[in-house]
Amino acid sequence: MQLRVRNSWGKVDIAQRAMFSKLGLCFISSQRFSTGDEVYITLPYAQNQTPVETKCKVIWTAEGTSGRFYGAEYFR
Repeated sequence: MQLRVRNSWGKVDIAQRAMFSKLGLCFISSQRFSTGDEVYITLPYAQNQTPVETKCKVIWTAEGTSGRFYGAEYFR
């Protein structure tokens, strides 16, 4: 499933969701985000749909063979 990730500086990526839960999600992206970055997630992402963004904070990152993995926690 695709999702859109946007940071507060306007960097946008269409990323792949790896997994999600009630507290946050893990996604794979070719873009570079840093631990502590505030990002806005649109899930699921569809081009012809009005985006509804959820504010999250990147809490961990890890390099993988298919891209960079990110763990993001939802803001409450």
